Amino acid sequence: MYFAPLTDYDRAMKQIPCGKVIIVWKIWEYFARLSGADFTEPITAGI
Repeated sequence: MYFAPLTDYDRAMKQIPCGKVIIVWKIWEYFARLSGADFTEPITAGI
């Protein structure tokens, strides 16, 4: 499990073009893939 810092979520969301919709679990998958984890802890994304 990967615990992504809030700054990582902020950085990732700023890369999404204006008007494009993305599902939060896609961001979780992205962080998990980068860190080599099975999944990303979802509570931090809700904060």
